[in-house]
Amino acid sequence: MDLRSVVSLYESAENLGAPVASVHLDTTHDDRLSATHIEHRWRALRDGLAEHGCDEATLTVLDKAVGGVPDLPGPQGESVFAADGRLLGVHTLAAPPLRDHASLLPIPDALALVVDLDHQLPHVVVAVDEHGADVDAFPVSAEQPDTRRTFHGSTLHLAGLLADGPVTGVTRRRREGPWAAVADQVAQDVLAAVGEVKARMVAVTGDPQALESLRDRLSPAFSAPGDIPPDLVLVTGGRPSGGDPAALAELRRSVDAALHDATTARHRAALERFRGDLARR
Repeated sequence: MDLRSVVSLYESAENLGAPVASVHLDTTHDDRLSATHIEHRWRALRDGLAEHGCDEATLTVLDKAVGGVPDLPGPQGESVFAADGRLLGVHTLAAPPLRDHASLLPIPDALALVVDLDHQLPHVVVAVDEHGADVDAFPVSAEQPDTRRTFHGSTLHLAGLLADGPVTGVTRRRREGPWAAVADQVAQDVLAAVGEVKARMVAVTGDPQALESLRDRLSPAFSAPGDIPPDLVLVTGGRPSGGDPAALAELRRSVDAALHDATTARHRAALERFRGDLARR
């Protein structure tokens, strides 16, 4: 698990030496009233922070930061941290926290953030159709300055697709042309993307014949001795055209499911290794 963003958060809080307000909020935007519901739930958390002595300057900073990303389809959560009137971090999570929660403590309450990171893997998404292919590489979280919003996992994937400009940490390659003409180049793009983020999963979607052809080209590299190859997983959703929200939401659901299965399998394997170590003692 990459905990650099969490370490940076604690370092920033230590430098300030002030109580830290930590807010964890479900910011899913699934209907036209979502923004109003999020605002009401934030107001309840805000009142609780004020009752526990949070200063107005810090509350005002949080007012400006909370609320999620309305254009991001599918479930999302948010962890926001502030102290002494300064924003320490804004993290859009791939899944909502188990419950809305806010605290004022000497150190950040980063459990929801760590749990979200623990359910993410660096991954590559490959979408192909008769017109070409998109290859997108995503680390677990975007490396951004503390005061900018950071996206995790599949929310990072969608932010990369929807953003007007590049999202830090995301690498995108687009090949246009008939599959027969670009197939070898796409395979090389996938291998390069895997290496850049040290991907543990490659999610592929789109035209079945093209995907089978791509699998044939990747198999020799993935089966070569050396580092453990990433899991190659077929997902639904196809190649989203023009940032279509419905297509992006479907692709996100399928990538989320694949990431969930992959992380669950890795957690189970780690638990089995732990049990084996205990049995040998």
